[in-house]
Amino acid sequence: MSASTSRAATVVAAMVLASTAFAQGSAPAPGQVSGAELQRWVDQDGLAVGGIGLQNGCQFLAKNRGSERHLAVFCPDSMAPWTVKGEGKVVANQWCVKFRFPDGNSQDQCEEFFKVGDNAYEIRFNGVPINRVYRLVP
Repeated sequence: MSASTSRAATVVAAMVLASTAFAQGSAPAPGQVSGAELQRWVDQDGLAVGGIGLQNGCQFLAKNRGSERHLAVFCPDSMAPWTVKGEGKVVANQWCVKFRFPDGNSQDQCEEFFKVGDNAYEIRFNGVPINRVYRLVP
C-alpha cells in the first residue's frame, strides 16, 4: 500500500469513527428527553405510557417487558380495542419501535420525546408531532 493510499484509509477511518461518536453522543435538542433518561425509564417501569395519536385519535397504553413492547389500542372508528406485541429500544436519543398491526401494516421507526408538562410528552417522528403521551409512573 502506498503512503497516500494509507493516509486516505486513515482519514476515512477517522471520519467514520467521528461520525459514529457524534451520532451516539450528540446532545438532545432543547426540551428533548435524552437517551440516558429514556433508558432509565425503560429500566424503572418499562417506559409505561398512555396517550393519544394526534392524527387518528386512537388512544393507547404501551409498556416494555424486556425488549418486547406491548401495545393496547382503542380507535374511535374501531368496534373493539386490540393489542399487539413488538419491540422497543433506546438508540442514541431516540425511542425505536417495531410493530406489525392486525391489519397487516407495520411500523419500524425511531421517535423523539419532548417534555410538554408534568409527566406529559410529545412524541415526534421526523420533527412532526405524532402522539401526546403521559408517563404512567407509580
